[in-house]
Amino acid sequence: MTQPAGGTEDGSASVLVIALAVSAFFLAALIVLLGTAATLNARAATAADLAALAAAQALTGHTGEDACDAAERIAERNGATLTGCIARPDLVRAGVTVEVTAPSPFEPVTAEAVAGDGR
Repeated sequence: MTQPAGGTEDGSASVLVIALAVSAFFLAALIVLLGTAATLNARAATAADLAALAAAQALTGHTGEDACDAAERIAERNGATLTGCIARPDLVRAGVTVEVTAPSPFEPVTAEAVAGDGR
């Protein structure tokens, strides 16, 4: 058999389909990574906010708990580790820093929050 003068294009569609499939896979992986990063940031911010609120509430004396102990308890219940806590009973104000550990390839995410009576 002889081939046409211009050659054959058999299989060229397969190469295109494979390239599109690989591109779609990498796009999906990128979307998952971005979604994971956004979720980790939101989780850290939520844990920090709730820990600061718990510490501020403890400063009012309604819970009978130390402010930083309350913040640590709430941070842990939200999947975070309390890495810093400053409680000012004279101002009824608390500031916390929390860290959420992340799966590879992400670094741990840190968030800060302050809560108080608004004076």
